[in-house]
Amino acid sequence: MLAKEKREFLDLLKSQGKKLYDANLCARCGGDCCKTQSCFLLPFDIYPFTAKKIIYLIDKDFYSIRAFFEKDKAYAFLTAREEKDSKVAILMPHSSCAHLTDQGCLFFEQERPSGGIALIPKPGFRCEPTLTVEELENPWKESWVVEVMDEVLRNYIGNQSINSYCWSAFRDFENSVLSGTCRYNFFTKYLIYKDGVSFGYKFKEGFDSKL
Repeated sequence: MLAKEKREFLDLLKSQGKKLYDANLCARCGGDCCKTQSCFLLPFDIYPFTAKKIIYLIDKDFYSIRAFFEKDKAYAFLTAREEKDSKVAILMPHSSCAHLTDQGCLFFEQERPSGGIALIPKPGFRCEPTLTVEELENPWKESWVVEVMDEVLRNYIGNQSINSYCWSAFRDFENSVLSGTCRYNFFTKYLIYKDGVSFGYKFKEGFDSKL
């Protein structure tokens, strides 16, 4: 069942004249974008948006938890599961979406995460996202969404705060990169910068030169 908010979201995009996901184009492309990383969700992609439902879907390998920072606070959000993801995939290098098959996406069209629907088809298979960074971030900062995601996280990381968990993950990641034991996929859009302020939609200057 689609949430009322998701139906309204899809109707709004169409009313704005935005051409969304194109099944024929995706079939011809073969999912190049899906092979670099999975798509993100908005809270209304899951109905009902409850900790119990989210934990069930994560444990069934549909989704993973990632995070972004704003003003030293971390916010958890969900993406479709990737082949190399764990359930909590904060700062894990991106890989091919686990739901991409030779026959296409395993999700029915309207059940796909919003990031996989809100795409503007472009020639040469260079599709562009319809949503801005703010339109992705803001729903996950709603207080009731944060409360639900905190409950979800406690199921996987115990009573450790998401801020503490994210900074620990970042330090481990940075040490791995600097020691040469990890190479990071810079197709990622979710890199948490050291200053803890920037949402990773642009690369940290000079950081990738260390790879």
